[in-house]
Amino acid sequence: DRAPLAAPIRTGLALLALLALLVQLPGLVSTSRVRDSNSAFRAGDLEGALTNATEAADAEPWAAAPLIQRALVEEAAGRLDAAAVDVRRAVEREPTNWRHRVVLARIEARRGNVEAALEEFRTGKRLRPAARVFEAPPR
Repeated sequence: DRAPLAAPIRTGLALLALLALLVQLPGLVSTSRVRDSNSAFRAGDLEGALTNATEAADAEPWAAAPLIQRALVEEAAGRLDAAAVDVRRAVEREPTNWRHRVVLARIEARRGNVEAALEEFRTGKRLRPAARVFEAPPR
């Protein structure tokens, strides 16, 4: 026989549970939209992929993943300036993520900015020298 929790305790627990849900919601929405963007991209629907990536970035504006996704879609659509802006914003959010630097190096190279591309590639290599992308090709 246990006494029921007092009403103030039950209310407090319910509010705590609601707060936990609200904290998790942006990440859940963002992850879902990034997945939807990937699916649309694979299906060849660049506009749908861009819309979903933008919604992911709006849901979680502090995250890098939605920005990288949007940059990849923009790159595929030939919008290299917009792609570079999004990757740079992702780098600001995750400065130690070497993958962002590799994506930015590729985009800068496609934009004709060879020095910027080389610098980003070198920075990525410094961040993760053992990554396979930095290995010399076999001769």
